Order: sequence, then structure tokens, then C-alpha cells
Amino acid sequence: MKNKAAKCNSSMAQLGALMALLSLVTAPLTRAATATWTGAGPDQFWSDAANWSGATPSGNAVMFPPGAFPVTTNTLGAVNNIVSANLTCTNLTFSNATITASSDYLTTFIDPGVTLAVNGPLVVNGATGGTPYYDYVTMAGTNCTFIVSNLASTCYIGGANVANVELATLTLADGTNILITGTLDMGYSAGGNGRQTTVNLGNGTNVINANIIQMGLSKAQCTVQFAGPNGGVAIAGTNGARVTQLVMGYGSSGSGAANGQLLLAGHPASVLVYTNIMGEDTADTGLRMVS
Repeated sequence: MKNKAAKCNSSMAQLGALMALLSLVTAPLTRAATATWTGAGPDQFWSDAANWSGATPSGNAVMFPPGAFPVTTNTLGAVNNIVSANLTCTNLTFSNATITASSDYLTTFIDPGVTLAVNGPLVVNGATGGTPYYDYVTMAGTNCTFIVSNLASTCYIGGANVANVELATLTLADGTNILITGTLDMGYSAGGNGRQTTVNLGNGTNVINANIIQMGLSKAQCTVQFAGPNGGVAIAGTNGARVTQLVMGYGSSGSGAANGQLLLAGHPASVLVYTNIMGEDTADTGLRMVS
């Protein structure tokens, strides 16, 4: 336990320098166009304008839509887009949903030493309607940094719209991941049946700062866990104190159940929360495992 605590303290001590990177995120941006990934260029680089339609990503909203190769790939973990230089965008949306569980994967690779900063919402979500949709997103790379700064609104992972039997999976890179948002919704079905959301933390430093964190709402299930044997996480409020409210399994219907699981055992972890609601209704469940 002492060794784990020491590792966590060491990781958290590095955050002072990392937070300086937030100046990249909070700098004023003057454009508001949408850059939509096509992958039509001769390479996979974000810096190549031939890979985008509508705009280029720097200073703009970035959208990864559904579609066949080269928009996506049919192999889980196969890199199909690369961030090769520091870049700031106004929001980042992955909607590469498909009705087939084994196609339309998306993997964003961030080169070593490179920072991808998002000055606005992060959204990982499929499409509306009753058809089953699957949305797989992987952020890959080591010694890289992924920062989301979205204090004014909500980040959605598997929960920005109504869709039945949707599966949304986000895997973070094995570098430094910093997510700062007013509200973090993970797994919200809005009355639809069977939605499952999984967030795999990276094998590095993971920081989640949010005023409200909601996991598994309505009839949805959400699991936050580590992707591998390494890595640590610090969860707190946006002011560096405590999360105002952590909700895990909050159902809104008698015909389905909600479930939220925070599985952090075996990893250095710090979770600072004022109020933790676990399993609001009789059919709902919440589980928090912290080493």
C-alpha cells in the first residue's frame, strides 16, 4: 500500500508541470469551422489538409464520422490517423458508429512528446434510433499528452443521444490524459435499452477533474477500468477539491436497470468526492473498487 501511495504521489507531483500545458487549451481561438476526417490524403497525419473536408483541425471543431476505410478501419487498434505535432481544437467528436460489431474502428495515435489539446467537449457516441450501434475509439501512444478542457459544459462518452443497445468504448493512451469538464456523462440511455459504455484508462497518468460525474444512467451500464497492469488515476473536482457528486447506477424506468462500476483496485488511485450515489433504484447497482 505504501509503494502504491508513493507512486501516486510521485505521479501527482508531475502535474504542476503538466498543467502549464493548459495554456495551449485556454488560448483564445478565432475560427469555428468543422474539420471532418476523410483519410483521403496520401498519409494519416492530422497536419495534412488532404485528410479533411470543410476545414483543417487546428483551432476548429474536429469530427470523425462513420464510414468505410480510410475513414475508419475494420481492425481494432489499427492506427488510421496520427497527431504528429502539438495541436489545439475547439471540440472533438467521435461518431464512427456502425451496426456491425467488428467494423469501423478508429485509432488516433499521438506521437511521443506531442500534445493534443481540446478546448471544448469530448464526445464519443453513436447515432440515434433503435438499431444497435457500436462505437470503438482508441487513443494510442506513449510519452504523449491528451488534454480536454471543457469547464462550461458536458463531455459525453456513450450518452449524447437516445439509442438502444449501443456499445461505446473509449481507450486512453499510455501517456498523460487530463480531462477537465463541468459534467462527465458516461453511459446515459435516456430511456433506451441496453446501452453499455466502457472507459479504459491508460497505462500512464490519468487525471479526471469534474464537478459532476455520472456513470450508468436511465437503463445504461458504465464501467471505468484500466486497460493494462500499469497506470494511476486522480479523480477530483474542477477546483482541485472534491467532485460535487459521483453518480453510479441511477435508473429512471421500472423496465430496466442502470449500473456504474469504478474498478481501480491494484493501481495508484485518488478519488475525492463529496457525495457518492450508488444504485438509486432497487434494480440499479453501483460498485467502487479503489486500492
